[in-house]
Amino acid sequence: MLVLSPSDAGSQSRAEARQARPSGPQVDLISEGKKENPAESQIAFPAEPAILTIGSLCFGFLFSYPLLSHLGEKTQVQDWTRGLEWAWANWITIQKFHQFPLWNPYKCGGLESLGNPQSHLLTPFLLLHLLFGPAAGLELEIPLHLAIAFAGAYVLARVVGCSAAASVVSGLTFAGSSWLPLHAAAGHEVFYSGAYIPWICAMTCVSFQRRRITYAGLAGFFLALTFCEGGAYCVIQSVILLGIICTFGAWMRRSAWPIASLVLAGLFGLGFVAIKLFPAIHEMGVHPRGGYYDWIGPYKTLISIFSRKQTFEGALEGSGFWEHGAYISPTLAALALIGALAWWRKTWIWSVGAATFFILAMGGTSEYSPYVLLHNLPFIASTYAPSRNLVSFVLCVAVLAGLGADLLLYGSRDGLPGKIGTTVRWATIAFIAIAFADLLMVSPRSLNEAFNGNVAVPMISYSPHFRQYRDPNSSTDMLQLNLSNIGAVNCWETNYIDYSKNNVLGFNQPGYRGEQYILGSGAVELSKWTPNALSYDIDSGGPSTLVINQVYDDGWKLTEGTGTLVDHDGLLGIVVPRGRQQIRVAYRGVNFFLGMAISILTTIVLFLIWQWEALGVVDILIARQSAVYRLPHEVGQR
Repeated sequence: MLVLSPSDAGSQSRAEARQARPSGPQVDLISEGKKENPAESQIAFPAEPAILTIGSLCFGFLFSYPLLSHLGEKTQVQDWTRGLEWAWANWITIQKFHQFPLWNPYKCGGLESLGNPQSHLLTPFLLLHLLFGPAAGLELEIPLHLAIAFAGAYVLARVVGCSAAASVVSGLTFAGSSWLPLHAAAGHEVFYSGAYIPWICAMTCVSFQRRRITYAGLAGFFLALTFCEGGAYCVIQSVILLGIICTFGAWMRRSAWPIASLVLAGLFGLGFVAIKLFPAIHEMGVHPRGGYYDWIGPYKTLISIFSRKQTFEGALEGSGFWEHGAYISPTLAALALIGALAWWRKTWIWSVGAATFFILAMGGTSEYSPYVLLHNLPFIASTYAPSRNLVSFVLCVAVLAGLGADLLLYGSRDGLPGKIGTTVRWATIAFIAIAFADLLMVSPRSLNEAFNGNVAVPMISYSPHFRQYRDPNSSTDMLQLNLSNIGAVNCWETNYIDYSKNNVLGFNQPGYRGEQYILGSGAVELSKWTPNALSYDIDSGGPSTLVINQVYDDGWKLTEGTGTLVDHDGLLGIVVPRGRQQIRVAYRGVNFFLGMAISILTTIVLFLIWQWEALGVVDILIARQSAVYRLPHEVGQR
């Protein structure tokens, strides 16, 4: 359906292209399994990818204009205290120490960096952090992810058969909603990756429509990227939505390819994400996170969608509206309703998707509500805030809105008399323009909330040597301490780490003996300190224990010297023999190198498959297998 490449239609007149355009959306990719309409290649135009790229970037920066005057500001509003501290720790580890951030000694007495499920480390946008600093980098990601969201919804709409103009409506509905600005304003950088959900769906759909494994691999890549950017919630939503699309798609097309594409996307996703998945499994085992049920209900869910007060307080009682808001302009909702009803036989999969995520967003409305039942599953049990499911709800509505716009813009040409059809088309264009202005007035203003609070400045004078400090009054002043080369023992982390049980001592506490000391006779001197590796010169008068004032973790390895790593009351300890030697310990993570090897191997496999498919090898294999493994309805078909 979608042709994002030059076609032979460039020589035809615009009138011929309009005449070739079929009336109404041609939703055959999932539901009908019809042959690709030849008119589609006449409508796609060579400049479409370039126009989409430029237009998406303009949209992203336009819909995030409030933050452009605050770039580089180290805001400490809501979860920015957590996200910006992680970004700063990653930045300083790479920029100053030239190490890949595996361990964060600046927080909670020491935490695994890569393994934190919500770490925002493995992302191509890390380059922005290195070029412009962690604060500006994290803030610049907002307009770029808005651009990705717009382009992704546009491509998905094109995949399901919408025209270019109608696909713009889908992009506007999804990326113009307030879900991303509100989460971004609250410091939920883990929801930036919601922008990849339409790409995951689009690549999977193209995979089973064209019978190409490469597209399933790309869907797996976007799934992995979603998790690598900390978007565990968005991964769950993507899997649910793909399950709906592929299950019903397989039934309606009478083909096993949708299920095969779903499985392949999952396998490729696991392969790509292995570099983070293995450390994350270890981290979740060390610091398990408990979730909880929440009741939202239909009324509050509708308020979250249609209220124009998309601020932290919002239209609901109390605060915390950043967890709920996902504004959809009423005109776009009307277009979605038209698309869902007028073409229900072809679009009902998206209606089912929208209904599913709306029900999940309502939360635990009863003991056996879908949200409660889903919440009993492993991994999902650690999630909360059911209203976060509105991200995928908005995406399904966006696809329906594009289909409704396509029907009014093009279907009215043949279905209505000339003047009436022209009036309907112009009225549709006017409604789309009104929706654009409405969204521009509502959604970007949510970002103002991010800069209505404190800004991180050093709390105390800079320390020439790294030391730990326990702030007795606050757990959110982490970055303020880090800027002074000081670790924050009293910390805020979404894993709800109980720092009161942390035996790491701050230099402001009684009993503090330094960042390293010897139990027994002897002396120790720090020779080199970096976040991932520590070196010491030891002169031990007998068997003794070197104690390092950081949290013990299985990922620490002894890379130089003689001794045994031990867990010394929750601290990193090394039992050393008598004598003088140099000791070096380095954090290597748990199964980090195994995961990296699997991710690299997955990349090589996908590259080879891409080459084979380009050469036609896969087509031959598919043809041979199809002769043996053919579905009942395919018998006798070529």
